[in-house]
Amino acid sequence: EIAGEGTSAAEEERCACLKRWRDAAQAVATAAFLFTRLYLFTRVTFFEFWPDALAVLPTMAAGGARNTVRFLLGASAAFVALQFFWFGQIVQQVFVDKWLAR
Repeated sequence: EIAGEGTSAAEEERCACLKRWRDAAQAVATAAFLFTRLYLFTRVTFFEFWPDALAVLPTMAAGGARNTVRFLLGASAAFVALQFFWFGQIVQQVFVDKWLAR
């Protein structure tokens, strides 16, 4: 039941406390996502995987393996872009919508 009409003061306080915990947990999850998915994943992809893949690509014979490495380069870049999109969605839902709702 939503706090409001017909609820006791204790229930309203409990609801307010749970909202504070939710808000704190969302902020922590957003920070963890930022560090893990945006910083670490992007760093590993573009500064470790890509240089290695690009270094071996010219030495590979034309064919399946070379095309697979090219696909993985594109897929990893697309996945990094998806991480940034998801982060934007998190920021929108967790922060912007809450600030505008006040």
